Amino acid sequence: MKKSTVLLIVLAVSAAGFGAWKMAGSLRQAGALGDAAVGEFHERFNAADDAAIFENGSGRFKTAVPLDKLRELNTHLRARLGHLKSAERSGIHLNTRNGDTTLEVNYAASFESGPARETFLFDYNTGVPALLQFLIESKALEEK
Repeated sequence: MKKSTVLLIVLAVSAAGFGAWKMAGSLRQAGALGDAAVGEFHERFNAADDAAIFENGSGRFKTAVPLDKLRELNTHLRARLGHLKSAERSGIHLNTRNGDTTLEVNYAASFESGPARETFLFDYNTGVPALLQFLIESKALEEK
C-alpha cells in the first residue's frame, strides 16, 4: 500500500473519531441542558405554575396548547398523579432533520399515586431547550 493511501486512511479514521468525540460532547451538553429544563418543568408542575411552563414553551407549543388548555390538562394530571416525588433520566435523543433540531429526554418518574414514564420533546434549534411536547404514561391516568 502506498504511503499516500495509508495517510488518507489514517486521516479518515481520525476525522471519524473526532466527529464521534464531538457528537458525544454535544449529547452530554444537550443532556445536561435537557435535565435542567425538565427539572424546571417538574418544579413548576408541582407548584401549579402552568403560566411559567407555557411561557418557557416553544412557539409551536404555545400555538398547539393555549394556556387555558394547558391549565386544564395539568390540573387533571395533578389530580390523578399527585406531586412528582422523583425522576431519573432513562434516555436521550438529539435529532436533526431537515435543519430542525429536537432533543427528546425520557424519564422514569415517581408520583404520589405511582410510577410513570415521561417523554419531553424540546425544540433545540438555538441550543436552548424549549418545550414542544410532553407525554406521560401511568396506570394512575387510566380511566376507572
